[in-house]
Amino acid sequence: IARAHDLGHALREWCAEVLAGDALALGRQRCALLSQLTGVDPDAILQWGFVERLVNGLLYVENGPQEHAAQFLTVAEAWAAAEPG
Repeated sequence: IARAHDLGHALREWCAEVLAGDALALGRQRCALLSQLTGVDPDAILQWGFVERLVNGLLYVENGPQEHAAQFLTVAEAWAAAEPG
């Protein structure tokens, strides 16, 4: 679990590219690459990436700037509906 959590951090700050396309497909592609490089389950990486985005988005809602909150939460919403695999 700790390795997937650590790799989820790598997805946290990656906004512009994800928002410019299909957020879920791009997130899955990035998780597949991280999985190939590390042997960690790509679904676990995506799940932790989702948690990181949600938590940080909510922190930005509370503390600003709001445009950061919108970026984080938009991607989190797209990833929330992800089915494993």
